[in-house]
Parts: sequence; structure tokens; C-alpha cells
Amino acid sequence: MKEPNDCKSCNSRKNSVFKCAAQGTLTSITAEKTNLHFKKKEMIFHDSDSAKGFYCIKSGSVRTYKISQTGKVQTFQIEDGGKWLGFRDLISGEIFNHDAICVTDTEVCYIRKDTVGRLMRTDGSFQIEVMKYLASEWKKSENQAYAFSATTMDSRLAELLLTLQKAAGNLDEFSILITREIMGSCIGITTEALIRALSEFKKRGLIEIEKEKIKILNKEALQFYIETNFQ
Repeated sequence: MKEPNDCKSCNSRKNSVFKCAAQGTLTSITAEKTNLHFKKKEMIFHDSDSAKGFYCIKSGSVRTYKISQTGKVQTFQIEDGGKWLGFRDLISGEIFNHDAICVTDTEVCYIRKDTVGRLMRTDGSFQIEVMKYLASEWKKSENQAYAFSATTMDSRLAELLLTLQKAAGNLDEFSILITREIMGSCIGITTEALIRALSEFKKRGLIEIEKEKIKILNKEALQFYIETNFQ
């Protein structure tokens, strides 16, 4: 564990709710947070763990998912720098409602519930940004549920590929750090269907695939699939 880094100089702050926080709020968070390091495939928290705080990703990528009673895995998001983990569960209840596992080596800042509550009462701008964040998260959940029934598999796969590309630093060629099974769970299809869809994208000249590497050949076409995604 390292000494807490100053939130004011954190490169991920511009992508998080903390971008609008007052200087005093950032000073308090810096003093009270805990910096944690996790290895690839290490769990940050499990479904039903007690939610006494939340995590802000400083670097790395984290997959959030839930396993149903029948054993089916549903991936929600692959989050990167600046994103919050477990905050909505922290606000709405006492336990986490999903699992969070590291896709890569990851550094996070752990912030306690009492710290957030106190700062929301004293920093109006921070409070507004938190409310915007929660509204955005609920909208994202609604859109994801709708997308599985109202959008094509091609559009969901295109969006997933561009999300993975962004997490890899927007490189044209990047390594896939999750399995084909997990990729399928991200967009609500089986592993076999995912493999067939990737092969079809390759035939269309949209991507190249070599083992665990994918190269984006036509980003504009993938974006077109996303924008014209309804069945």
C-alpha cells in the first residue's frame, strides 16, 4: 500500500465526479482515502459483501458482473480510470449487488461512506455532481436492459470492441484481456455466437484477429453499426 496521492493532481480526476469538487473536499478525501493495489483477476469485492465504502479507479480496468441462481453470468461494465465502483450500492443499501474483478493490474482509492456523506453536506457542487452521476448510472442500466431486446448483435459487439479499444488507450491493435465467454456475457450472447460474430466482422474487413489480439480496421463502420442499432 502506498501513501495516499493528492486527489488534486490525479490524472483520473477529470474523468470522475471529483472534477467539480471544491479544493477543501479534495484535501479531505486525500487525507482519508486508502490506496489499494490489486493484481489481474483479483476480486475487489463480491456480491453481498458489506458496502461500507466505494472505490475510485486510479488506473487499470475492472469488470462488474452478476451471477444468477442458475449460474448464468451477466457482465455489466468494463470500467477504467476515474470510474466509481460500488457507489450506487453504497447509497441505496448496505451490501454490494454485484461482483467486481480486475481485468488488469489495478490501483483504486477506497473512500468510506461517512467521508462521502459529510462532504456531500458541505460541498454543494460535489453533491450536484453525485446526483448527476447516480442519474447517469440508472439511465445506463435502463439502456443496457433495453439494448438486449431492441438492438442487433452486431451493434452490441461493435460497441464492446470500441469500449475495449478505449480501455487499451485507443490503440488500433490491442490485446483482449477477457475471455470470449466474458465478451459474450457483456452483450448477452453465448460464447459460440460471439466467436461466429467476430469471424463475420473479420470477413467484412472490420477487424483482424490473431489469438488474443484484435486490430480495428474500420472504426467508422463499427460506429455506424452502433448508431443504426435497432432491429
